[in-house]
Amino acid sequence: MADVASNSTREILNKIHDWEKSQDSLAPLSTFQRNVVLDLSEEVAELSINEVCQLPTPKALSKENEIEPPLTKRVDTLNIESTNQFLNWYSQLEDEWLEEDDLIYTSYLNQLTERRDECANLLSQVESSLSHLNDLNKEYRSVSNKTNSLHQVSEQLLADQMKLSDVNSSVNDRMHHFKNLPRLAQRLESPALSVASDSFVQLLDQLDDAINYMKSHGTFKECSLYLARYEHCLARAVNLIKSYIFNVLIHATEQTASTPSSDVSHYARFQASAHKIKPILSMIEQRSSKFSEYDNLLSDCQQCYISQRESLISQSVIDTITELASNREGDYCSLTRSACAFLIHVSQDELRLYQQFFCPSDFYFCVIPRKSVS
Repeated sequence: MADVASNSTREILNKIHDWEKSQDSLAPLSTFQRNVVLDLSEEVAELSINEVCQLPTPKALSKENEIEPPLTKRVDTLNIESTNQFLNWYSQLEDEWLEEDDLIYTSYLNQLTERRDECANLLSQVESSLSHLNDLNKEYRSVSNKTNSLHQVSEQLLADQMKLSDVNSSVNDRMHHFKNLPRLAQRLESPALSVASDSFVQLLDQLDDAINYMKSHGTFKECSLYLARYEHCLARAVNLIKSYIFNVLIHATEQTASTPSSDVSHYARFQASAHKIKPILSMIEQRSSKFSEYDNLLSDCQQCYISQRESLISQSVIDTITELASNREGDYCSLTRSACAFLIHVSQDELRLYQQFFCPSDFYFCVIPRKSVS
């Protein structure tokens, strides 16, 4: 018996030796299996003592496996009485084993399904967002087109407005003199209007411009009618000027009538009224070449001046000539020299006085050179 035991032990040792032989071993390992063993050996060698202590024990693993009863317990609870029952039971176990084997893949499949659903949901949201973006893009293009159209229409309206504004300005310029007639006529009828004021000069300027405009645009409707009305207003203004100048000259004559012409104060008193009418007479002289109304007015004013001066000095001149004739009776040469000297002296005084009122180039007087009279 001892020999048999030693022989069996020797056979076991030989088999173990054959198991571990590098060549012709009883259970040869593939290269992949050897690499796995080496990797596990390296991992185990790197584990610390604490990590080894934390590894689950066989008891813990057995407790986890107790969640599902062992096969022996499940077999003990079965009541198998026929082959069909056994086959059904075995088929059920086989399905369970297959399910356990496929559990990892099933779980992965479920995860993939969930991810697919999430991706499908995300894709649906992206498509919805793209649809909204397309709608927004269409609306933006529509609004942009409408805005561009509105901008173009606005520019066209602005251009039309500028044209209409220019036309309106042109029409207002042309209608100004037609609309201004009632206002000018009303000002001429105002009792507060003064001929010596600057506003009256501006009024005359407006009347002159209006008359020139009406004459140069005779083809306008009712232009001749407005021209007649403006000429009537100008005649009214000329009458106001004439009345003012005549009154000033007549008043100056009344103030000077008590002083003889030989007195120095005679000319000083009459000349005192020159500052009242000299600007007006200068204005009339400047306008006399424009319209006949001003030229006639200037002639009337000169004639009035001459008549007033004549009324003042005519009797004095006649008396002086009569006195000279009586003093130099028979001496015609002396009388002629004395009378001519007197007349020249009077003429020079009158010319200087006239120049205080009118322009010296008027046809009523000419410059008489001073000559010595012996």
